[in-house]
Amino acid sequence: MKLCIIAFENAAARYFLAAAPSLSEIVMLGKVWWHAARDEDRGRPRWDLVILDAPATGHGLTFLTVPEVFLRLVQDGPLARDMRGMQSMLADPEKCAVCIVTLPEEMPANEAIELSAALQKHGFPAGPLFLNGAFASRFPAAELAQVTRGGPMLLAAGEAADNHESRAALSTHYEGLLRAQVQRKLVSLPYLFVRGFGAAAIGKIAHALEGAL
Repeated sequence: MKLCIIAFENAAARYFLAAAPSLSEIVMLGKVWWHAARDEDRGRPRWDLVILDAPATGHGLTFLTVPEVFLRLVQDGPLARDMRGMQSMLADPEKCAVCIVTLPEEMPANEAIELSAALQKHGFPAGPLFLNGAFASRFPAAELAQVTRGGPMLLAAGEAADNHESRAALSTHYEGLLRAQVQRKLVSLPYLFVRGFGAAAIGKIAHALEGAL
């Protein structure tokens, strides 16, 4: 590993990686493939689960389709053999699932719809669609109306409540759009009103994931 780091920090090596199309993606995907499918301990996979945080949307699709593109150009040799191994892993629903993470906003939701269709076209196993940072409604209509009519002393509270409900309505709208357009299990993760994302926040997200999955 130390030798690998030295090589990638070398200026000439970095120049070569930048000049060779998809070489950096091949190296990264090969690393993932090794840990997910090849790295064994006493004849069994070393890791129970390997999670890759892939690049966003278009870059992520390019990354995942590197073996497919490479094998159109090269059919023989050790690298082609490895590419077939990567492609086989990525296409196997027993070994791989490609999940999508998005936000309840216009551009992220539209990108998620397009990405899901593209992933399906390429035959990648479909994992859940995670709707991150979803706002839940907190105030009934009657309560909201009462606060907003509370006069100058409650003006700030009324505006905050109204803004929250507007954001919650937006979340509901895009959740409905995604459910209608994307044929995947949708998992909604709440927006957390915290100053720092520490252990308590991680625990809340983990609890939401556990209940949904």
